[in-house]
Amino acid sequence: GIDISSHHGFIDWAKVSSDKNIRFVYIKATEGATYRSPHYAHNLTQAHRHGLLVGSYHYLSPTSSIDEQFDNFSKFALPRIQDLVPMLDVETTGGLETKEFCDSLFKFLQLMEEAYNQMQLAQLSIEQATENLRVNRDQYSVGLSKMSDLLEAQLLYQQACDKRTEAFIEYQNRMLDYRQSIGE
Repeated sequence: GIDISSHHGFIDWAKVSSDKNIRFVYIKATEGATYRSPHYAHNLTQAHRHGLLVGSYHYLSPTSSIDEQFDNFSKFALPRIQDLVPMLDVETTGGLETKEFCDSLFKFLQLMEEAYNQMQLAQLSIEQATENLRVNRDQYSVGLSKMSDLLEAQLLYQQACDKRTEAFIEYQNRMLDYRQSIGE
């Protein structure tokens, strides 16, 4: 695979996709707390159109607020419009001491992991709660468990559904932010 940014200018996606050694591409989405690549949406669409797997990356600016940088990235590079896990491009410490730099780096990575796993974790939680509910229903129907166990299983299932709904709403809000940011 390859990585690209606005510095590469116009990308001939037909040529890129014809190279049998290139099956995926990482596209620079953001940098620091405010920069959003003006070519990101176009490149993402074209890479998909030409059959490539796509991931997005953020260029870390160590001296900018990590929370603001993550907010910039997470509102622009949405998980459902890419195929690969997001990446972080780290090329400088920005003059920070090792501990301060590592703390910032790990904070960004933690925020990224939490945000981009929400939907997957919510779905897994639903699957586990569904199986738990099935087992409790079966056991209750043959007298092996109490009504309170069944009710608790139903409550856990409902909570899992609620969490998935919350994750989906958050995703939809971020999708709306993204579409607005590219002028749709």
